[in-house]
Amino acid sequence: SHPAPVWWLFVLFVICVVFQFKFEARSQSLEIVLETVPLVLGLLFLSPLDLVLLRMAALAVSAVVRGRPPMQTYFNIVNIGLSTFASIAVFRALAPSPATLHFGVWPATFLAVAAAEVVAGAMVVMVMSIAAQAWRIRGIGTGVAVNLTVNFVLTFLGICTAAALRDDSDTELAITIFVVLTVLGLQAYQRVAYRATALHRLNVVARELGAMTSEPADLVPALRQLRHVVNASELELSVLSATDHDFTTVIRV
Repeated sequence: SHPAPVWWLFVLFVICVVFQFKFEARSQSLEIVLETVPLVLGLLFLSPLDLVLLRMAALAVSAVVRGRPPMQTYFNIVNIGLSTFASIAVFRALAPSPATLHFGVWPATFLAVAAAEVVAGAMVVMVMSIAAQAWRIRGIGTGVAVNLTVNFVLTFLGICTAAALRDDSDTELAITIFVVLTVLGLQAYQRVAYRATALHRLNVVARELGAMTSEPADLVPALRQLRHVVNASELELSVLSATDHDFTTVIRV
């Protein structure tokens, strides 16, 4: 039997897919999924069919937990299935001996992970372009570059994990604890980063606005400036009446 049990890899996939992380790079929101480590283990230790079914099942569980819409879930499952097939095809074509972990397998592993990322990104671009009836490529390059960089580092970690499992198949618990602690640490960092970003934006708004207006007639230009500072397509302000709590003034700019 291979050193990575199927049920254990399924648990790792679910943990990594359910707990996703969002960051901002160049004013673009990026979503990172840390499932490269179980993907590398699956490429090395599982049959192609088992790996495809495992990733699709883990994504289905994640969709239920996160409450994703059915159509989005269906697309994501199809997308991850196709990207996994592409990853397996590249790995099997380039790896001199998939059952070993020597240096010659490393390039095939890196290219297989990159193939999965590129195919998944291409599917998203295609669907977005069809929906918008125009090619939506702007901003995609940043996301793909960030994901490829993260996956490059995680692929090294996956290879080290595979080597540890090869030497001692009883290290599943230690690896699981490490993955859980990593996810919790990244979640804590994400919350701190969000707060820091929000405080930075408030500081920018306060600095840019200053004493913009003291006359009611200057309110609309002031709000337009505020919308520009916060980089919003539309700004809506709700002002509660001090005397009548059921009356609210809504201003849209």
